[in-house]
Amino acid sequence: MRIYKLLASCMLLIGLQANANMISIELDNPSVSVGETVNVSLLANFTDAVDTIDFEFLFDNSLFSFVSGSEASDLPNDGFLNFFSAVPNTVGLGLGFVSFESTVTGSFLFASFQLERTSAGVTEFSLQSNVLSDFLGNDYMLEPVNAMAVSAPSTAGLFALAGLALLGLRRKA
Repeated sequence: MRIYKLLASCMLLIGLQANANMISIELDNPSVSVGETVNVSLLANFTDAVDTIDFEFLFDNSLFSFVSGSEASDLPNDGFLNFFSAVPNTVGLGLGFVSFESTVTGSFLFASFQLERTSAGVTEFSLQSNVLSDFLGNDYMLEPVNAMAVSAPSTAGLFALAGLALLGLRRKA
């Protein structure tokens, strides 16, 4: 019986940590024609206070191009103590934020920007190389929620699978 309590406690602990810091991708129109633009919003929900955020927003550069000057954010950006950047690169768009005076936490608009459709085809928008940290050297996990992609199983689904496995073990014993 103790093993079941230990397993249940571990599953609860893992499940609660899985959704600690999230960035979700929202598109105003997921199907645009060549020459039209799509507005992308990256919505953050952080439970950990961080002062450094760095990741790549991935998309096919042969199908979309970043509209320069369209980036916006709820994060402070004075160019000295707080710095937000959106830089096009070979895999999509590099996004980052560094603050030398405060930390960010809670729900906020991390970034919004426009992408112009340059040719026909199908692409996937996702996040990669996720870094969240503070100046004390603590790193935090970021769970991206990808638009136009197959996402990982939800925590409830993982609990259901673990519960079925425990029932299977109980029947064998």
